Amino acid sequence: MEKIELVKSMHKMVDGVKVYRIRALKSFYPRHLQCKEVKKGDLGGYAQYLLNLSEEGNCWIAENAAVYGMAKVKDNALVTGNAIVCGNSTICEEAAVRDYAKISGKAIVAGHSKVFGNAELTDEVCIGDHINVFGNAKIYGKTVLSGNAFISD
Repeated sequence: MEKIELVKSMHKMVDGVKVYRIRALKSFYPRHLQCKEVKKGDLGGYAQYLLNLSEEGNCWIAENAAVYGMAKVKDNALVTGNAIVCGNSTICEEAAVRDYAKISGKAIVAGHSKVFGNAELTDEVCIGDHINVFGNAKIYGKTVLSGNAFISD
């Protein structure tokens, strides 16, 4: 059974790309404390394609967050608030992207990492473990961060 559908009548433009509100086709429990139970019929955030949100795991796009391009949210990851995930980026495992954060390029947010505030990750940035990127921090290039760290402007 499919996890979501795109509600074609509910859409908006993000960075010149049309994205559609998602609706849950089954109930499940996201593992993030920031997200309540998702019930069948609940509306979520926005996606350009069904493939932007994995059918596996308890991942979710919530509120006004948007995922587009070839970007993927999978495992038990959460994208919420007004966050944008685009390009070929991946949000996976138990990671969370929220507020006005933007993940683009081929960036990967994994582990229990969190990106929030107005933070931006782009290019080939890869963060994992328990990395927290927030404030107005911008990370780019071929950067790999792991362990336990707080990165802010």
